[in-house]
Amino acid sequence: MSRMSTSFVYLLALGLLPLTFSGCMSPFAGAGDGLAAPNQEAARPADKTKADAADADDKEAKEIEKLEHRRAKMERDLQISRQKLTRAEMAAKHTELAHQVSLRKAEMELDLAHHKFKDYAENSVPQRIARAELNVRRSQDRLREAEQELAQLEMLYAEEEFADKTKEIVLERGKQRLERSREGHAITQRDLTILLEFTIPIEMKKKEMEVDAKERQLERSRRDAEAAALDKAIALMSAEAEVTKLETDYDALLEKIAEKKQKKD
Repeated sequence: MSRMSTSFVYLLALGLLPLTFSGCMSPFAGAGDGLAAPNQEAARPADKTKADAADADDKEAKEIEKLEHRRAKMERDLQISRQKLTRAEMAAKHTELAHQVSLRKAEMELDLAHHKFKDYAENSVPQRIARAELNVRRSQDRLREAEQELAQLEMLYAEEEFADKTKEIVLERGKQRLERSREGHAITQRDLTILLEFTIPIEMKKKEMEVDAKERQLERSRRDAEAAALDKAIALMSAEAEVTKLETDYDALLEKIAEKKQKKD
């Protein structure tokens, strides 16, 4: 047996051979570790780049989703705003028509009041005065006739051809008719005076006040129409401005969403 074989057996007997193999293999193991480390370090940046890209895509997708929700809400707001604009246009037209009717009514009422006043002043008043004056003349005629009749009776009975009792009755009736005629004439004269001095002036003043009231009503209707038209015009312009703003914001949002999607793709 050679010296080397003897030494191997001796070392094997002492249990030292595994240590020797271990020591012999340790350089190889160390060399293996040294070769694997550079490959692992090179793989790590690539994985990190992919992870960062995935995170960026996820973040971009979430932002696009938020923008889409915002777009849906803005579409509803825009639809509501357009409906409000339509409503404002309808309200403006309705108000204009309503005030045209109101103005037309006020104008017709004023015109009617003018015609009534004119008819009263030019027809009714002269007619009533003429009728009252005619009644005065008639009552004056009746008074004159009663006076003449009584005078004739007194002349007739002055001859004393009739009985005293009959004479007294006839003359008394004549005197009563004369007295009633005088009273009636006085009343008709007072009626004429009252008509001229009180009734007609008061009625005339009332008619003038009615005309003035209709004129004020017409003027008030015109002011109300102008104020209402201005309010509706302001409301309409506000609704139009709101629609325009929402449309502008909506278009800008669509452009932003398109840019985000293009960037993501």
